[in-house]
Amino acid sequence: MKQIAIIGRERNLALAELETVFGAVEPILDDVVAIKDENSTSIDRLGSVIKIGKIVATTQDMFKLESLITAELERQVLEDKKTSIDFGVSIYADKYNPKDYRRLVINIKKLLQKSKIKSRFVLPKSLQLNAAQVKHNKLLRKGSEIMVIISDRTITIAKTEQIQNIDSYSLRDFGRPNRNMQVGMFPPKLAQIMLNLAQAEESATIYDPFCGSGVVLQEAMLMGRVVWGSDIAEKMVRASVENIHWLQNEYRIDGEFKVFEADATKLDTTPDKKYSIVTEGYLGKMYSQTVTSDEIATQKSELSKIYLGFLDKIISLEQTPESVVITIPCWQTKSGLEALNIIDQIEKLGYTIKQFKSVRTLDLIYKREKQVVGRQILVLRPKNSIKKGK
Repeated sequence: MKQIAIIGRERNLALAELETVFGAVEPILDDVVAIKDENSTSIDRLGSVIKIGKIVATTQDMFKLESLITAELERQVLEDKKTSIDFGVSIYADKYNPKDYRRLVINIKKLLQKSKIKSRFVLPKSLQLNAAQVKHNKLLRKGSEIMVIISDRTITIAKTEQIQNIDSYSLRDFGRPNRNMQVGMFPPKLAQIMLNLAQAEESATIYDPFCGSGVVLQEAMLMGRVVWGSDIAEKMVRASVENIHWLQNEYRIDGEFKVFEADATKLDTTPDKKYSIVTEGYLGKMYSQTVTSDEIATQKSELSKIYLGFLDKIISLEQTPESVVITIPCWQTKSGLEALNIIDQIEKLGYTIKQFKSVRTLDLIYKREKQVVGRQILVLRPKNSIKKGK
């Protein structure tokens, strides 16, 4: 294992994204994943990851923590040709005494002092520094954050190398010119995850036939993709175009895009070269409180026809997409989460559903704690595109 990733609250989606991007991954704790691939991937392209760190040491002896962390900080001071360092320590463990934490960082400071290195440590609010604290204290540029992951098998020490750009996400989510309760409630992080799950070739176009205000299009353009988007509502087409122009100006990027008015259930126009579909489907009625079984049954009946009709149209195209990544609705009930349950019908239409080693395909859910309606993410591939060797 070469790298450690600290992941967000949607653990299953994070495992699927990291497995797709890096290959083999190993979950260590609920919020920590070890990555076997040492290839560098920008965290800005990973919607589920909060931090990425390089593993610098492992041990099974808690008493060696102080000396191992100190040695890494001394190495960095020597490399930077300085006599002082700001540092932070984040502990990831199922159980860890806060009193032990404070003793740990104080003793590290004393050991550094013995080596004639001045230091200042940044205290977290709990046991871990969040991305904002790491950024605002400039620990990646002028100091160091050390992550300590304590599991049943071993203690892993990693040096943080990348953190999530929270300001950029906030800008893309809330700073766009077209965003309100009806337009643009699709999270940019989820769009990134879905784009990675599509595993499209670099030259392939990303097409979103339910583009709304253009969140998927924006995130794909930031990844250097050619994008197509369409929507049945003219105002959504205008919103997407305006948001794309804003993105290009704000991030100083160029990129080829095409956005037009079209009914997604008809798909009269599709890219004439390899492409993947990444889209947020219609989630049905939004509920503020738990729904009855009758209401869910009605929603299932209506929405199943929409999704199956849409996917049936795609499979009949002369040039089918390489992959289809789509959200379908699920509902929180008193007895648990209830899905649309159209997987069997989708397979009968002629799709294979991607299976992951690290997580069950049916567990790819994005839903905030108090939301009634959530999203189930499906990663599909038309069988006829496999036969055509696309």
